[in-house]
Amino acid sequence: MSNWNSYISEISKTLEATLNLRHLPSQTVERQVHVEVELKDNPKLLLGDILIARNEQEKCLVEASVNSVRISITIRKG
Repeated sequence: MSNWNSYISEISKTLEATLNLRHLPSQTVERQVHVEVELKDNPKLLLGDILIARNEQEKCLVEASVNSVRISITIRKG
């Protein structure tokens, strides 16, 4: 069970760090806010993708930018 606890702990720490979001108006379109993690317009605003894997069937991908975060979770069935 400690493998499970360390896996969940790593996901928790990563989310704490990446969910520190900022309001960032678009640098190209006036009065607009773009979700940078979706559009990927400016590489300077993107943080590196983080993959936390317990095994091949259980993993979490965190894609973060200065103003948005996308979390993809894969879990084992059954």
